[in-house]
Amino acid sequence: MIDLMKNDVWSEADIANRARETVASVVSEARQNELRTIMIGHVASLRTATADELAEIMRVKTLVETADDNTRAARLDMALLKSVMALERANVRLSLPVVEDDETDTAERAAAQAIVDSASTAVCELCLLRNPAPTPVEVIK
Repeated sequence: MIDLMKNDVWSEADIANRARETVASVVSEARQNELRTIMIGHVASLRTATADELAEIMRVKTLVETADDNTRAARLDMALLKSVMALERANVRLSLPVVEDDETDTAERAAAQAIVDSASTAVCELCLLRNPAPTPVEVIK
């Protein structure tokens, strides 16, 4: 769901909306509400759900569980992407020339270095995938 090679930041609402849209693309919100009512009535012994209704309820339950799994994966991916983007910014900051006797520069460099020092292996690996080293150009003689 999250493209880790892009800088598209998804909010929690974006992730949740995507999950709802995924389920709603297969079963409308109205039908989901009907199935909830059927299931509540069935569990409370107020009505007996048909075999077809129970099968449809199970299909929706499976869709929702898959959407929940995708939501958890998207949250993890988004956390990873945000960490990679922070590492990329830190690397850019550290690549800039040092400004002598500048407390702001010193503080920014220290903060950037702390991000680099604390980056996990997964963050570093994805950062390398997103920012491959340039291949050397063949020297023309």
